[in-house]
Amino acid sequence: MKCLPALVLALGSAAAGCQFDGGGVGIGAGDDQPAVDARPGDDGGLPGPDALQPDAAPPDGDHDGVPDATDNCPAVGNATQDDEDGDGVGDVCDNCPHVGNADQASADGDGVGDVCDPDPATGGDTIAFFDGFNGTSLADGWLVGSGDSTWSVSGGALHQTSAAPGQRILYWNSLTAADVTIDVEIKFADIPPGAPQDDTRTAGVVASYVASDTGGAGRGVIIGDYVNSLAAAWTMLGSVANGGLTYSNWGYLNDALSEDTYQLRAHVAPGTQYSIVTEPSGDGTKVDDTQADIAAGHVGLRTLNVAIDVPYVVVFGHEP
Repeated sequence: MKCLPALVLALGSAAAGCQFDGGGVGIGAGDDQPAVDARPGDDGGLPGPDALQPDAAPPDGDHDGVPDATDNCPAVGNATQDDEDGDGVGDVCDNCPHVGNADQASADGDGVGDVCDPDPATGGDTIAFFDGFNGTSLADGWLVGSGDSTWSVSGGALHQTSAAPGQRILYWNSLTAADVTIDVEIKFADIPPGAPQDDTRTAGVVASYVASDTGGAGRGVIIGDYVNSLAAAWTMLGSVANGGLTYSNWGYLNDALSEDTYQLRAHVAPGTQYSIVTEPSGDGTKVDDTQADIAAGHVGLRTLNVAIDVPYVVVFGHEP
């Protein structure tokens, strides 16, 4: 028989502190085996002997490897936890993925958050497409419609890296619609000097776009920022048809320089299109125009003689 040290024995009778264990020493061990938790599974996940019932893994309802308690979208799998606007709600379930709104309020109940809803007082809007460019390559569905393949993804943004003369169009092939609102942020990465193509430098969106099967520009509606050789930017509406460009209803915006960033909202629908551009100062310009031949087509981005960075593209659909 072996006994516990005197300090332990002082807490009870000497008999209570002694064990007949055949040579080993331990509290309740009896045969030198590892101690077993008297109430298995009760240690809150702390490491230690719990041989009869190992601690359960924390709940992970969407099975994306991120516990529900820390998952920024616990109902939809998103192992990368991308959160474009940093509001704590993951992009895959955020009703305004590009504008912070932790409360996810949607007064009209259409599932698009009030802070970005094209029509927050009337239901029927949906987020038809969002890309925060958080990968290392273009997602399947982006196609080059015109110009060189100078588009890439890195550092949480899409890059069109060439400011050489020429038009470059990238469009999302998996969405065709006639009535859309497009939100995009554009940073002018490079506006070269000189006067290629009558001083025209533009960056913006294309909608109602159909690529040409003969190598031309295709057809569609272009909405964006115009930058001339004096670095004055303008809101621009126009159309692309048979490889040529036509513009209408120009409106002055402000001076644009390399490294300037703009948030552009463009609505394109049968009969009408308009553009709202937010300047770095926060002031906006709205330009309306009528375009009778708007039809269903793709949505994309367009540059002419400038290089740009784009952190996100959001497309809202509209139901009648």
